[in-house]
Amino acid sequence: MGNFRVNKISSKRFLAMKISFANDLVYIAWKHRWDIDFKKLAEALSLDPRIGEYGLYSGLGFGGSCLPKDTKLLAELEKETGYRLIQEVVKINDENIEKIIKRLEEKYGKLENKKILVVGLSFKEETDDLRESLALKLAKKLKEKNNIVHWYDDDIKEKEVIEGIEPFDLKEKYDIVLITKSIDEKILNIINAKRIIGLRAYLNHFGL
Repeated sequence: MGNFRVNKISSKRFLAMKISFANDLVYIAWKHRWDIDFKKLAEALSLDPRIGEYGLYSGLGFGGSCLPKDTKLLAELEKETGYRLIQEVVKINDENIEKIIKRLEEKYGKLENKKILVVGLSFKEETDDLRESLALKLAKKLKEKNNIVHWYDDDIKEKEVIEGIEPFDLKEKYDIVLITKSIDEKILNIINAKRIIGLRAYLNHFGL
């Protein structure tokens, strides 16, 4: 494997590690009942030039076509060294949706037989890419719990059923709206919902 390939994979792995670090810090805070503003924490950490801002805002984790693939490749290679750093990065990301659902249920009650709208289905802002999307994984997990789950995403032009998840219905009254990425918040003015919860620390309605 040449320098260019190693450089590319290593940079992806480091970004993935920062994202999993932010989420792992959240797990610790939840476990020990720390009262932390995670947005302010990320902003404070980002002031250190050795750290930088990207990946410090806790949320769903990392997805897309490259980051999960390259990180898992290094995790496999790491097994031969006897260490587990990258493998734990992958594990945190793989388990994050289950932990978020558990946290939501601890704060807001059982997520069963509810009407839920997931706002933001692609893996990040300004793309319609659904590959390894943790927002889509979240929607499917919630549907498995006997919820009616719909989706809305400005970045996805074709409003159709995606892997069993129906598109937003203007006439529907939702129990919960889960926001997974930055959006034009004007859409919230026309959504009929009892509760709106942001799932990334930089969002206005962050509620984990």
